[in-house]
Amino acid sequence: MIIRAVTGFVPPGEGALRTMKVAEHLRSCGHEVQTVRLATPPWETWCAPGALPTKARVMEATVREAGINFLSLGPCSTAGVPAAVETLLATKATFCATRLEENGGSVGYCGTPADRGDDSGPGSRLGRNASDAIASAMLRLAQADPQHNLRFAALARVEAATPFFPAAFAQCEGFALAMELTSALLAAGGDVTALAPEIEALERDARAAQIPFLGIDPSLAPGLYGKGSVARLMALRGAPVGSPDAPALVGELTAALRALPVEQVGYRGVMFAVMEDPGLVEALRQREFNVDDLLEYAGRCGTGLDTVPLPGDIGANRLAALLDRVGAVAEKGAKPLSARLFPAPGIAAGETVATGSPYLFDCPAMELP
Repeated sequence: MIIRAVTGFVPPGEGALRTMKVAEHLRSCGHEVQTVRLATPPWETWCAPGALPTKARVMEATVREAGINFLSLGPCSTAGVPAAVETLLATKATFCATRLEENGGSVGYCGTPADRGDDSGPGSRLGRNASDAIASAMLRLAQADPQHNLRFAALARVEAATPFFPAAFAQCEGFALAMELTSALLAAGGDVTALAPEIEALERDARAAQIPFLGIDPSLAPGLYGKGSVARLMALRGAPVGSPDAPALVGELTAALRALPVEQVGYRGVMFAVMEDPGLVEALRQREFNVDDLLEYAGRCGTGLDTVPLPGDIGANRLAALLDRVGAVAEKGAKPLSARLFPAPGIAAGETVATGSPYLFDCPAMELP
């Protein structure tokens, strides 16, 4: 059983050594730890926007010197999005996010791109709410380097102590574990209950650490560097991604994960991280699923739209409309969801998005409904 991330939730500028000791403790107990991460409270509570890029560069250098892999500065308001973008452009291992809840009444918006008007016309709503600001930020990051959007997300109903990035942010000090259970579940023939003894043992070891243990996020996620695949697990269970039985299986797997007898935090669902999952990439090449399928899975306790490759000509309004749909699903189901979207400049729907990243696979840009 693999721990994808030991995530420490700490005040800004603190906690790196304490979190590293937790990771060392868990490794000494025989657990595999892939990454060690730090998450601060939302940065607007402790830093002025103009100072954030410089502050983040200094913090990133400090925590990486201590052995920390990644740093999350938490979600900001719509007003903070420009500073978050500048910070992402100025750093390499720092993550930021923005809340979709600031949309107010439009968080439940499920309209088509036409409902938003043309990007340049008088009906444009660009910049008037969170989804508009987030869409503009994603497009700006993509123009600089599409990989920057790996470190930026839109969040809806995500709570503190979620250990997966970019959603992580602190409300109190402690640590939580983000799991990579997919490989173990494939080895167990798809039986979630078979994981209970080992994850209970992990919780006992985690509680013996020297800082407060906040919980485990048992979400099914693809492993780093192509280890494990949610798509292959779905096929093993007889409901491949895109099939009529897939939504019911997503709900069944989520219920089984949430029944595991450990303290839980975070999404607690099934992650369809398209560009991180080699099985999903292959299914996408075969046109076996689409964006509507992913949104339906999100409604059954998937975790949103994650690392979704999109054509470069999507435009800010269509991108914002897609974010609105994620927010609507989160509100309707009262569940945490997020969106990491990858518009690829110069790439049309169906053409290959070349990532150049060790964490992502090249795959076709998805067509939008």
